[in-house]
Amino acid sequence: KVTHGEQQLVFIQGPSGSGKSALVHELKQQVVLARGYFVESKFDQLQQQQVVDIMLQPLRHLLKQVYFEGEQTIRQMQKALQRVDLMITEGFLKLLPELKFILSKGTVIMAEDADHTLQQQVYVFSSIQKILRAFANESRPIIWFVDDLQWADQNSLDMIERLYEQHENGYFLLVTTARDEEKNAIENLIDWQRTFPYFNMVKLQLL
Repeated sequence: KVTHGEQQLVFIQGPSGSGKSALVHELKQQVVLARGYFVESKFDQLQQQQVVDIMLQPLRHLLKQVYFEGEQTIRQMQKALQRVDLMITEGFLKLLPELKFILSKGTVIMAEDADHTLQQQVYVFSSIQKILRAFANESRPIIWFVDDLQWADQNSLDMIERLYEQHENGYFLLVTTARDEEKNAIENLIDWQRTFPYFNMVKLQLL
């Protein structure tokens, strides 16, 4: 469905060792055949992760894949990024350095006003949306795998929800996994899942 322009959301739950991640990674071959991209993020219980890092990490992998595909794909994505009016600031290039390899010559890099630092998260979120839109406009499906969602804080969940719901261009599959033995975390995730009008649920068990 995603390869034909749809947008899908899948939650996979199960105990540790039940094969959740392995199941998702089986999609890699299919997405390659569809000229798409597979990227992933992972939450860690022991690390204080910024929500921006969780969202930028898959984009860094995405842009690397574009770069290694060669000049033709790079030129295609340069035009696609221009069509979505992506504005580039010095600070955004520091957060997403791989973007330098994709930008066309003569791209204007905007200086940032120190007084507007509080707006950075809004700008970064908008820029991520535009990059995903650029890929969708080129009919290049993206699978974004978010692993160990049970360790995500509420701010991260809210940002992921906004990113998914405000992406209206299709060619996007968001797959999340969570350990269901983490009872308190799963209860919070169940409440969060109810905010989505439609999703697919897969529950795995130990063999």
